[in-house]
Amino acid sequence: MEESLQEKEISRATEKRQTPTNTHINTLALLNETQSTLKQSKLTCDMLKEKLQKQLTERLESFQRELSEMEESFMKELSEKERIPAERTWQRERLLLRGRKEPSETVERSRKELSTLSENWERRARQWERNKRELEAMLLVKEKM
Repeated sequence: MEESLQEKEISRATEKRQTPTNTHINTLALLNETQSTLKQSKLTCDMLKEKLQKQLTERLESFQRELSEMEESFMKELSEKERIPAERTWQRERLLLRGRKEPSETVERSRKELSTLSENWERRARQWERNKRELEAMLLVKEKM
């Protein structure tokens, strides 16, 4: 019976020593798992950051291309619309030189066209200013990143 009592005490002492050791091992395992999860999260974060930066760059380039295309189209349209009133002015001058007077209806129509052209040009100029400000803001945001 003494032997069995000694074995129980040894067993209890062994369990007492193993409990902190097991706890320590479990804590280290949890720490390793947490560090691994943190590394994975950082990698994911870096990948997402890179992806977003790439998307921002692509959008900015796309916007710049679109803006250039709009500018070309606008300049072409503007030159075409400026050419038409210039031709009409030239025709009127030619008629006046010949001693004829232009009908008031044609003059009024020409004034309306010139007014419309001017309004369109001013509206487009305001749109260009807005687009320019948006682009500059996007560039500032990109530079801050």
